[in-house]
Amino acid sequence: MSIPKVFIDQVLEQTNIVDVIGRRLPLTKKGNNYWSHCPFHDDNNPSMAVNEDKQFFYCFVCQESGNAIHFLREYEGLDFVDAVETLASSLGLEVPYERTPQENFSSDLLDSAVSFYANNLKSDEASHAKDYLKARGITGAVAKNLI
Repeated sequence: MSIPKVFIDQVLEQTNIVDVIGRRLPLTKKGNNYWSHCPFHDDNNPSMAVNEDKQFFYCFVCQESGNAIHFLREYEGLDFVDAVETLASSLGLEVPYERTPQENFSSDLLDSAVSFYANNLKSDEASHAKDYLKARGITGAVAKNLI
């Protein structure tokens, strides 16, 4: 499953990185930026700038930088999908997952295989297969439910 890029862009557009980072670290406003000790290295002085206009953070010591998704991934150890889900949830949005072309292909292939074998079981030539299923305790009703 994948998350549509349009939705990711929407989440980033509606998210305020200052709020995201500010819920996790103390921030101090100085000039155009908010500043904090960087959580990604030992930091004695505030070296991480959070720019609200650009929705971006940057550490001037370790050069860690990125948007709100990247911050959550690094700070909370989340994978990309979990970080997007966390931000979407905080906005009251539900993530609209899409099936990838590979998943669609696999699903279509499985559906074709099920149809093929179900149709073959209905034929007169399938007596050996039917006997095998009966020997395994699979009745006609059970087989229909499985197909």
